[in-house]
Amino acid sequence: MNRASLRVAPMNRFERRRERTRRDLLAAAARVLARKGLHDTKVADIAAAADIGVGTFYLHFPTKEALFDAVVEETVLRLKATIDAARKAAPDAVARIRAANAAFCRFAQENREVFRIVFGHAAAYNDVIRRAQALFAADIEETIREGVASRAFAPVPPAIAAQAVVGMATQVLSWWTEQESLSMDTLADAALRTAPQQDEQGESLPTTFDLHYTWRYEPARLELKNLYEKAKRDQWNATDQLPWSTDVDPERENVPDLQIPVYGTHIWEKLTAADIRKLRREALAWTLSQFMHGEQGALLATAQIVDATPWIESKFYGATQVMDEARHVEVYSRYLREKLTAAYPVNRHLKVLLDQILTDSRWDMKYLGMQIMVEGLAMAAFGYMHKMCQEPLLTELTHYVMRDESRHVAFGVLSLSDFYHDLPARELREREEFLYEGCRLMRDRLLMEDVWEVMGWPVDEVREIVLASPQMKLFRQMLFSKVVPNVKRLGLLSPYVRERFAELDILQFENEEPSA
Repeated sequence: MNRASLRVAPMNRFERRRERTRRDLLAAAARVLARKGLHDTKVADIAAAADIGVGTFYLHFPTKEALFDAVVEETVLRLKATIDAARKAAPDAVARIRAANAAFCRFAQENREVFRIVFGHAAAYNDVIRRAQALFAADIEETIREGVASRAFAPVPPAIAAQAVVGMATQVLSWWTEQESLSMDTLADAALRTAPQQDEQGESLPTTFDLHYTWRYEPARLELKNLYEKAKRDQWNATDQLPWSTDVDPERENVPDLQIPVYGTHIWEKLTAADIRKLRREALAWTLSQFMHGEQGALLATAQIVDATPWIESKFYGATQVMDEARHVEVYSRYLREKLTAAYPVNRHLKVLLDQILTDSRWDMKYLGMQIMVEGLAMAAFGYMHKMCQEPLLTELTHYVMRDESRHVAFGVLSLSDFYHDLPARELREREEFLYEGCRLMRDRLLMEDVWEVMGWPVDEVREIVLASPQMKLFRQMLFSKVVPNVKRLGLLSPYVRERFAELDILQFENEEPSA
C-alpha cells in the first residue's frame, strides 16, 4: 500500500455544505439546550436557531437526544485536545496538574453555554458524559500516580484520588454554570488549591494543660540534678561535628535489605534490580521521616513538660531535652533533604499517639507517653539502626542521637518513680489503658503503606503479607524491648497490662535490663 492511498480525499462541495450544516446544528443546539434544557427543547427550536428546516435536521440526526450526545462528544474531544496540549508542555506531575487545571478553566470560561449542558444537572444520566468522565479520570490517575512515585504528591491511592477529583469537578462545574456572577478566575484559584499536592506545611492542635510555677529553686532530687549536669556536658553541634560532606548513595544497601518489610516474600522475589534500588531509598526515607516526626513530637511534648512539671530540677533538665529534640529534628531533616531528596508525611498511627500526648492535660501522661513509650521505642529502633547501618554519616548521626535518647528515657523513669504507687484505681486504669492503646498503635505503625503506594503496589494485599511475615513480627516485638521493662519498673505492669502485653506478644521483655 503506497502513501498516496492513505491520504483522505478532499470533500466535494455537497459534503462541505453538509459539514457546515452539521456544525451550525451543533452550535445552535448548544445555545438552545443550555437555555431550555433537553426535556423542554423541541427539534423545531433547534432547526429554527440553525436557520434550517425540520426535515434537514433529520438528515443529520435521528433525534434531539442524538444531537445532544453529539454536542457533548464534540465538546469533550475539544476539551481533551486542549488539556492534552497543556499537559504535554509541562515538565513534571505538579506542573501537569496545574497546566491541566488552567486549560480546563479557560475552556470552561470560553464555552460556558456548552458547559451548562455537559456539566448540568442531567449530566450524570448521560452515557456519553460518563464515558468522558472515565477518560479524564484515567488521565488524572496517570498524573497522580507519577506524582506519588516521584514524591511530588503525598502518598494517596491514585485511582481513588482521580475519581474524587473528577467527581468534585463535575459537581462544582454544575453549580458554577448557574452562578452568573462568579468568575472562572475565582473558581480556578479554588480548584488549584484543592488539587493533589504536597502535604500542608503545618497544622494547629488545640491543647489545654495547667502551667506550673515553682518557687523552690534549689533542686531536691539528686538523680535529676545529676542528669541535668550530664545533659549540659553532652551537648553537641550537628553543623560542626557531623561529616556532612560524606557522599551517600541513597540506592545502596545502606541498611540491610532484611529490614524492609517485604524482604523474603514473593513480592521481593519478583523485584528487578532497579526496583530494589528504588525500594531501598524509599524505605530508608520513610523510616528516617518517622524518626524526624517523632522527634518533633518529643520537642513539643518536652516543652509542655517544662511548663507543666512541678519540680525545678525537671524544668531544668526538660529545657536541655527541648534543645536535644530540636537538634534531632534538624539532623534528620537535613539528612533527608540532602542525602535522600525527600521526606514522607507522618504515619497516621504515630500522629494519633502524638496528638493524644500533646492534648492530654495531665503532666504525668506526657511523661508516660513520650518519655516511656515513644522514647523507649526510639531507643530500640536507633540501637538497631546503629548496629546494622553501613553508611558512615548515618551511623555517626545515630550514635549522637542515641546518646541523647538514653538520658530522655531516664528522665521519664526518674520523674515518675513512685508516682503511680498511691494513684486511685480509676486513674491508674486510665494510665494502663493508655499504655496498651499506645503500644498497639506503635506495633501497627511499621508497615510502610506510603512506600507501597510509591512503588505502585496494592496496599491492602501487601499489608496482609507484611503482617504475616515472621521476620517482621520479630522486628515489631523487638521495638518494645526498652518499653516493657520500664513499665514494670514504674509499677504499671498490672495483671490488666500483662494480659494486654501478652496479646501484643511483647510481655517477654519484662525482665530485660531497664533504661535508667
